Amino acid sequence: MKKIIVCRSGHHGNTDRIAQSMSSVFDAIIMKPEEIDTGNISGCDIIGFGSGIYAGRYHKSVVSLVKNLPEGKGKKVFVFSTSGQGTEKYNDPLKKLLSAKGYEIAGSFACRGYSAFGPLKLFGGINKGRPDETDIEAARQFALEMK
Repeated sequence: MKKIIVCRSGHHGNTDRIAQSMSSVFDAIIMKPEEIDTGNISGCDIIGFGSGIYAGRYHKSVVSLVKNLPEGKGKKVFVFSTSGQGTEKYNDPLKKLLSAKGYEIAGSFACRGYSAFGPLKLFGGINKGRPDETDIEAARQFALEMK
């Protein structure tokens, strides 16, 4: 049984920490979008797609990968993100793309992450220390519920 978490984490490694927490539950491999061979996706039991949120959007490499995926035919996937706001609404566009390709959305997770984007950098950023242990445990619990 093959499980993959596709993750693009940028400046602060926020999303990587969440992916690692989930990976330990699923015993999943964490890969960057550019490392994925879309032809081998069909052999996976579950696939996670995660990214930091950049100007309100998933990283373009994750979106590009999803657009190039083969039809999902009910294959289970989940999405997750970290952002300054920590809200799941940023996951909705990716969920919509995946659903349109026939993938079954098994779950969605979001949490706050340290952000020093744009003018926030002038003030030292927001959410310092996030994701914290509470966020990481919430991600682990999310993965356990999906397992």
